[in-house]
Amino acid sequence: MALTQNQRAPYLTPEQREPLIDFQAVDQAGGDYLLGERYLEPDLAEAAKTDAVVSQMRAAHDSYRNGFKALKEALRSQDPAMTPEANLMDMKKRSDSWLEDITKRATEATATASRTIEGIESDIRAKLEIEDGPRSHEIRRHLLGLKENDRLSVALKAIDAGDKETMAAVLIGPAFLTGFTDEQRAMLRNRHAEKMAGDLIARKRIIEKAKATNMRTLDELLPALEAIFPRHRVEEITKRMKATKAVRDEFYKA
Repeated sequence: MALTQNQRAPYLTPEQREPLIDFQAVDQAGGDYLLGERYLEPDLAEAAKTDAVVSQMRAAHDSYRNGFKALKEALRSQDPAMTPEANLMDMKKRSDSWLEDITKRATEATATASRTIEGIESDIRAKLEIEDGPRSHEIRRHLLGLKENDRLSVALKAIDAGDKETMAAVLIGPAFLTGFTDEQRAMLRNRHAEKMAGDLIARKRIIEKAKATNMRTLDELLPALEAIFPRHRVEEITKRMKATKAVRDEFYKA
């Protein structure tokens, strides 16, 4: 029932007010990548000790995880001198500032990881030395004339022997020129790379894993913050704050 002009609105105690912060949503926000210590996985943990790039990625992930944990705790510590709306908007402002800071540092770490991966890939290509030699045509013609099992045997022996000339002939140009299928040649390329540049490939893989871990973490963080600070509720309070400010500004003009 609508109140008449002379009637006062009933006073609502804190227990009667609809809570602005849904603490069930707060408790449920975040997934395994945001809440879990992903860098305790053996491969990532070991790499973080010796590889500066992975260590930087771990620091960024820790900042995501620890900061989000601190945010959830801070939401339960509300200033009694502030209204629920003021508490919510204060925490939203603090959350936005933290997100901007950590995203900047995490972006720098990810950019470093990407540049490092590109450098490793360049080093791998240089180490494999896959380029046509003076006898590449003869080698391909010889392989094409062999039976499938013999052809594979020759290629695998070349890999074991570190025969870059033969492997270059195998890997350059269309696969059918040597008699291999695309799948067979992909397998040979991987085995050759592992043989000649296994240490570089291992480092590339762990940095890629760290990069993917942090990207998944950010993908979980953004919707988690949206669940804690629903856009419609923040916008509603913002409009009310602007309206109140306009009324107060008029008071000073009177």
